[in-house]
Amino acid sequence: MTFFAFLLITGSVLLHALWHFISKSSHPTVVFFIPVSAAVVLTGLPLLLLSGIRPWELPASVLLCVLGGGLFGVLGDIGLSYAYRFADISQAYPMARALPVLLTALVTWLCGFGKPLTAWAAAGMGIIFAGCIWLPLANAEKLNWKAFCNKGMFGIILAAIATTGYTITDSFGIQNLLRHAPEAGQLCGAGSYSCMREMTLLSGLLIYLVCFERKSLPALPRELSRIKPYITGLFASSAYIMILLAMAHVTNVSYVQAFRQLSLPIGVLLGVLVLKEKISIFKLAAIGLILSGLLTVYLG
Repeated sequence: MTFFAFLLITGSVLLHALWHFISKSSHPTVVFFIPVSAAVVLTGLPLLLLSGIRPWELPASVLLCVLGGGLFGVLGDIGLSYAYRFADISQAYPMARALPVLLTALVTWLCGFGKPLTAWAAAGMGIIFAGCIWLPLANAEKLNWKAFCNKGMFGIILAAIATTGYTITDSFGIQNLLRHAPEAGQLCGAGSYSCMREMTLLSGLLIYLVCFERKSLPALPRELSRIKPYITGLFASSAYIMILLAMAHVTNVSYVQAFRQLSLPIGVLLGVLVLKEKISIFKLAAIGLILSGLLTVYLG
């Protein structure tokens, strides 16, 4: 991973933590993510228009990634809506973001995507995973599986699987797009891909609402009139465009996934200081374990 990629990810994680914090503080349902997604589309649209890229002329290799990334994004938003309604952000945010570290490494290893990870990097990702497993427990005396059997945990796992899916899919998508249209440049290329992917995601969310959560539709006008979802979308779009740019400067997308966990202490700190969520010594130890795993990945 190049130093430029590290700088991009570092800038992204602050925006990423902020938009997750806004989402949690808004007690989001799936409806909340409709204007969020619309804001992401609008953020990337100027870059798409400037790029000269015509979506209908793109090869199937790019369009399939746009479709796959968007559909995984739909699952991710559904998962986050459950996670943030039924779990503390000090639990939901670290797990939903860190679990994909191990899952992404596992999938890329099994499928032979990218350059193989070093032993130290793989060990560090395993340490991050271990910290995530312990994080939902309030203290060391509550070592039972009941802590994992709730709607919040279902949302966390769904969001983690979706994040793994769109991270790998989008890494192929942005590379294929830049190969097809190098004249667009990396920034406009990343913005174009983000915009097209989010159009798919927005369409998927609307279909999901109509088919499975019609009772939530009356709340849509209220969400569309609020400013928070649009700020969230602006932050989310800017953060992910940085990540798409970083993907072009790594030998394995698992490194991008791992270093995005720099946002973990920010998310937990916001939850504790602003939302007044409780955090035990045991949870702090789990966060420390996650961060030590990140350091191991960096040194490896």
